[in-house]
Amino acid sequence: MGKASREKKIREVAPDVGRKTPPRLPQVRVALAGDAPAAWLNGAAALSVAVLVWVIYQPSLSGEFVFDDHNAILQSLLVRSFLPLSRFLTHSNRPLMDFSFAVNYAQGEYDTWWFHATNIALHAITAIVLYFLALRTLRLPAFADRYAAWSQPIAWVAAAIFACHPLATETVAYVSSRSEGLAGLFYLLTLLTYSVAISADQPSTRNRAKYAIPVLTALALASKEIAATIPLALALYDFVFVAKGDLRHTRGRAGVIAYSLIPLLLGGTYFVVRAFVSGTLSTPYQQSAGFGFDRYTPLQYFSTQIGVVAHYLRLLVYPTGLNFDYDWPLATSPFSVRVALPLLFLVAATVVAVRFRRSHPFPAFAFLFTALVLAPTSSFMPLADLAVERRMYIPLAGFALCAAAVAADLARALAKVRGLPVLIALAVATVGLFSTMTRARAAQWGDHLALYEDAVRKSPGSPRVRLNLGVIHLNAGRRDEAYDVLFEAKRLYDEGKSIHAFPRIGAFIYYNLGAILYIRQDYDASMEEMRRAIEVGGQYVALRPRSYAVMGHIFRHRENYAAAEEAFIEALKFNRDHPEWMHALADVQIAQGKVPDARKTLFRLHHTHPEIVDSEESARLRQLIEDWNEEKRRSRRQKPAAVPD
Repeated sequence: MGKASREKKIREVAPDVGRKTPPRLPQVRVALAGDAPAAWLNGAAALSVAVLVWVIYQPSLSGEFVFDDHNAILQSLLVRSFLPLSRFLTHSNRPLMDFSFAVNYAQGEYDTWWFHATNIALHAITAIVLYFLALRTLRLPAFADRYAAWSQPIAWVAAAIFACHPLATETVAYVSSRSEGLAGLFYLLTLLTYSVAISADQPSTRNRAKYAIPVLTALALASKEIAATIPLALALYDFVFVAKGDLRHTRGRAGVIAYSLIPLLLGGTYFVVRAFVSGTLSTPYQQSAGFGFDRYTPLQYFSTQIGVVAHYLRLLVYPTGLNFDYDWPLATSPFSVRVALPLLFLVAATVVAVRFRRSHPFPAFAFLFTALVLAPTSSFMPLADLAVERRMYIPLAGFALCAAAVAADLARALAKVRGLPVLIALAVATVGLFSTMTRARAAQWGDHLALYEDAVRKSPGSPRVRLNLGVIHLNAGRRDEAYDVLFEAKRLYDEGKSIHAFPRIGAFIYYNLGAILYIRQDYDASMEEMRRAIEVGGQYVALRPRSYAVMGHIFRHRENYAAAEEAFIEALKFNRDHPEWMHALADVQIAQGKVPDARKTLFRLHHTHPEIVDSEESARLRQLIEDWNEEKRRSRRQKPAAVPD
């Protein structure tokens, strides 16, 4: 019998003999342990979290626009209309944030209540999303014996800690941090949707969740660029919680994670092309990040961020000394003690997190998740602000989940028989303490003067925070207080020791000091400050025309009408329709006898501002022109006729 015949005979008797068994691939679906809590219990938990957020942050509703709010909202043309929608894609780096500002503007124009209420609502919704994410995570097979029975109280504790933690205050109470809040909401929604896509009972539900992942990722990217880390976050979540720290058990779900790469590739390509082809993102005033940022090198920024990240981690556990405008010192050497000690701590924490990822998955995930989310903003790419608390908003969710799980373990260790009451007691104590601290901080955000005075106490060497405090005093009519604060800001800027002693800050310090001196009629000193403002920051369109306008008024008071005319013309190059400057220009033109030019200026003024045709200033200028014309006619009539030869 030949070889082929023998193999055929063997297959007839034992069909599977001699065939290679294909490797069993990991299953995509992961069955959750235990029964899902009743719908009314989930509803009650979500409602209680929302009420907690509202009670804590209600004092911030009275807050005014501060800091970057003026550029992002008050000086933005995008927010004044939300149609057509294409404007936000073509003119905004964060279109969803700007669109939400436009919705608030439609509700009450610049009424800050709507802007703050929206931020509070976003935070409440994000905390509720974290509740459901924690609920599903705690019911994964890896935690069936350890947490499944307590999944709902632990999930509520995680959501409550996230809702009331003081480190979230800047994101919620600072309107311009809306980008962080929106990105955080869709970031956690993507994680929640991924957990549904791999664990739902019905195939149709899993498919819908899969297709929702790229949509949610796109919305997160439209809110803030930090959402580019979502695919890695999904992989980390799967690796630690689903695959139990074993990479071999993640292969079956890699295709689901890949869905999050679709908007990243498309959106990233779009914004890169727009930035480098059209150049809309590279103006000097807008540039505050990237490897072209010239105030410090990537190595200096990275060395500094080592200490900053360690500070962030301290704030997670011990959230005191919060400051919305840090004057963090720049690390000039990567070998200094201030860099080496935090670096050793971070390296040790990373080794511990990886080593104990199976036995202590929640602390491991919290640390690695924080490192992942902070990587784009706290590594080598320089950003204008070295330390910003709002960057910890998304990592705070991982910490809250970790804190709730650790509290449950501690409760079991303290009371093995009746551990749930201990967990509740720990949760009440922690949430109560954090809520008190956060409400006090929210009250400071509700009073912009108290907020800046607090920042001055915590960053006494920063000229930037004193500049902003001085402007607040100036706008409120407290000129003496404004002068004292701005004079100190000028001294700090001239010293050049602070990281915030850069030209734009100096230019606006000089301008505001010059404005106060002009009001005091100290024209020589005011002119000097305005000249320095233009010299240091003349490229900033928010400053240059104002400085020239003040100089024009000073020249007019000195009856140097030619110089005044040049100054007002220069100011109007950047704001062609400013009525007060156009009136002043016409006035100095009349004073020089340039009545035709003055007539053109008035004609343009009345064409652009027809509502001020009957104003006293316009009437006075028209009368001056009429008097000049009458005088010219009278001089012609009185001129003697020529005698013929």
